Amino acid sequence: MAPLSVARNRLGVAVIDDCIYAVGGGNGNTFHTSMEKYDPKQDEWTTVTPLNFPRIGVAVAVLDRKLYAAGGFDGRHRLRSAECYDVDTDLWKLVSPLVERRSGAGAASLNGFVYAIGGYDGEAQLNSVERYSPASDTWITVSPLIHRRSALSATVLCGKLYVVGGYAGEGFLNTLEEYIPEQDCWKLVSSMNLGRSGAGIAVGWKPAT
Repeated sequence: MAPLSVARNRLGVAVIDDCIYAVGGGNGNTFHTSMEKYDPKQDEWTTVTPLNFPRIGVAVAVLDRKLYAAGGFDGRHRLRSAECYDVDTDLWKLVSPLVERRSGAGAASLNGFVYAIGGYDGEAQLNSVERYSPASDTWITVSPLIHRRSALSATVLCGKLYVVGGYAGEGFLNTLEEYIPEQDCWKLVSSMNLGRSGAGIAVGWKPAT
């Protein structure tokens, strides 16, 4: 399939309206503000409006057809800033910043909220978790992860939030943690065969028949 217009690593990836968005990331000493959209029907990438700030290791999630990009690293600092992209206007706007600076965090949306999970603040791996409410434009801290981790993978399945793998500061994790929002708690549920950092994660689904 068609390649990206620029090389990117540690980018954010999200899907809106059957298109894939590649957000930020970097290439060597270049830190991207750019974002591009892939249309699988046309097999084509199109550059859209860039982020307000360069971000690698950015946490990205979609909620109500809006794309949220939080934290990351701009080449000098781990970031607290967060921004929201509207596909209908092709514009980014800044929203309230994270409580903590974090790059390499996981992100997912669940029950009308966006979660920013773990990451690295420039000194240590984090186990803290924040939840963003678009209605009030506020981040609040919820129950922390059991294990500190950055470069983790996060996804939602059957009304629960899952994080897997990541880097703990001294080694790569193979553990899977599950967040139960009704109880605001995390629990260990399984382990992979190998420790993995920066892995891709996806949920498969079957169309309704």
